[in-house]
Amino acid sequence: MGWFATIILIALIAVVVGIVASRRGSELEARGRGGDPEKAALRREVSDLKARIATLERIATDRPTRLSHEIEALAETHAETGSDGTDPNMENGTGTADTDKKD
Repeated sequence: MGWFATIILIALIAVVVGIVASRRGSELEARGRGGDPEKAALRREVSDLKARIATLERIATDRPTRLSHEIEALAETHAETGSDGTDPNMENGTGTADTDKKD
């Protein structure tokens, strides 16, 4: 077997291995994207944890005055809406104000 035939054989083997690996990779990828509910739940949990970490990093690196202002603003909003999250000026949670009533 000459040098030229050896190089052609090696190139042919490389092409065949590449095609097989590509097909196997796409099959594995297709299986990985399947509707596995456990993977979806884990992805959601990771996303939630990343959001929490971002919040904690912001709290740790923010100036104390900014954090206290945000806490005060939340406390004021909570006091304005009441403990159950509804506006105390609204009638029975219907979204109509008491101003429509006639005494």
